[in-house]
Amino acid sequence: MSDVEYEKFLWKPDHINYAWLGNFFQEHDGHGHMHFVPRYKEPRTFADVTFTDERWGKNYPSNEELKLPEDKLFQIRAVLCKELK
Repeated sequence: MSDVEYEKFLWKPDHINYAWLGNFFQEHDGHGHMHFVPRYKEPRTFADVTFTDERWGKNYPSNEELKLPEDKLFQIRAVLCKELK
């Protein structure tokens, strides 16, 4: 899937940060992790939750934990799964 396709279903981010994590890439037979971090200038609301990117224009925080109720996480997952098909 290309960058443009990701942008279609990630609630039209203003920017996407890409993080490739694979410090031991050679030792893990080429296994690594690619993270797509959508960034938003203005808040976005989904499932009655408003998401605000407090660090817009700066590095995305790798140590901040987003805590959502389980039902909201399932709603987000359902939308992403539907869009990825």
